[in-house]
Amino acid sequence: MVALGWWWNGLVVNAWSVAARVSGGHGSVVSLGLVVADILNFREVAPVLIFPMVATTMAEKFSILALHGFTGSGTDFDLARSLFPADIAWDTPDIPALPLDKLCEFLRGRWEKLSGSRTLLGYSMGGRIALHLVARLSWCAGDKLVLVSASPGLADPQQRAARRNNDELLAREIDSCRSATEFYERWRQTPLIATQDRMPPPWRERLLASRCRGDLHTWASHLRLLGTGLLPSLWGKLSGIVAAETLVVVGEEDAKFSRIAAQMVAEIPHCRRIVVAESGHAPHLENAAEFARLLSPLLFDKPALL
Repeated sequence: MVALGWWWNGLVVNAWSVAARVSGGHGSVVSLGLVVADILNFREVAPVLIFPMVATTMAEKFSILALHGFTGSGTDFDLARSLFPADIAWDTPDIPALPLDKLCEFLRGRWEKLSGSRTLLGYSMGGRIALHLVARLSWCAGDKLVLVSASPGLADPQQRAARRNNDELLAREIDSCRSATEFYERWRQTPLIATQDRMPPPWRERLLASRCRGDLHTWASHLRLLGTGLLPSLWGKLSGIVAAETLVVVGEEDAKFSRIAAQMVAEIPHCRRIVVAESGHAPHLENAAEFARLLSPLLFDKPALL
């Protein structure tokens, strides 16, 4: 808040410029007004000056809440974000290590702060969370859901039990590591993750540096609290919980999630599949230009910045 003051016939007049509520890419409200303040050292009766208050609301036309994947962070969306129109308001939180109910409450609060036509985007783990979140949100006309390399879970109880066991073993491996770098150097060799090495060099180095600053406890907790084997399967329920216009996005080289995407399209009303060429499990990282080119007109009625 900035105050400017000047004297007029013994009257101090302050001009206040008030900027309120600018939070993590959310909508902003700017108020500008002139306010009469202290009257000091009166030697005569001075007229009181009242300046009109002018209020202007600058709400974004489009906004997006983006949820990252396992070992990720909100900065994972920086590359794609740089290719979308600059006037889109983004909220890209680091997903905290919370049980599903508390996490959904946390994210619902952020969703409610978005303005304009809103998009909920989730990648991999973030997409799984998004599917459990949608039924707890208020949706307006024009709001959209984007699921990138995401799954509604495992319908088979035995597969879920096996996945829980595998996730616990992975969490214990994380617990045994001395640093995030130690674990991530192993994890990035996983075939599903290895294709991220095709990112442009400056962005690849930024991603690696971000991973090396990661928190081992948070990663292990994500597996134990939000793992595919732990969360209930949503197969057979999608048509009842997803009402928004939905885009299911996959990389053309990700055969497993391409099959899952086709199944989700068959279940979710108002849903279409988007295939990003020359990419695997993380199309927004591996071919961000094509990702933005395909999605920007559908989400924001504007071309990507290519």
